[in-house]
Amino acid sequence: IDACRRQEYCIKEENSAVESLQAQLSNSYRRSESLEERNREELEAKKLEFDGFVSQWQDEVTMRDMQIRDFEQRLLTEESSLQTMMERVAAHELEHMEEAKH
Repeated sequence: IDACRRQEYCIKEENSAVESLQAQLSNSYRRSESLEERNREELEAKKLEFDGFVSQWQDEVTMRDMQIRDFEQRLLTEESSLQTMMERVAAHELEHMEEAKH
């Protein structure tokens, strides 16, 4: 009888230990799921932040491209204007040279 009681006690102790391990495992699994969800949320937030940065950068690049094109157009206009003035000066000098010959 004592042997049976000891065996019954050992079985209860083992069952208690198994239940404790199952509870620990269950808690670990819940913490793992919670951590995974937090990591997923943080990753999504970082992705949105990065996407915003990329979008802002693309807007800045587009604006710079427009500024460069505008500057190039002004340079072409200035170059054309300068060319016209040089042609006028050359024509004017040619006139003076012709007048000086006569």
